[in-house]
Amino acid sequence: DLGERGAAFAYTGRFGPRPLCNAWHGMRISAGEALGYEVQGPAVYDLKLPEPAKPFFADERAPVAALFHATSKDDKKWPVSHWGVVGAELAERGFRVVLPWGS
Repeated sequence: DLGERGAAFAYTGRFGPRPLCNAWHGMRISAGEALGYEVQGPAVYDLKLPEPAKPFFADERAPVAALFHATSKDDKKWPVSHWGVVGAELAERGFRVVLPWGS
């Protein structure tokens, strides 16, 4: 386990905590020192948020039912066939069934 001490041989410079500022500003100062410039003024992120995506079914009047199938424990998982039955029943009752997805 190299850890912090074991990796020290690869450092060309070290930067300690900044006691008179918050962590974010301290990181900006350290990065500036490492790259050879002085941080001036507050951070300016100038972020532009994109327009929210419009769901493909947004113009429909049907109510939406989101089936949240993910779980952190295998013993809480439903069989796929159970989800199919619930989804089919909701669709039969006029719902637009959606499944969340992500990593």
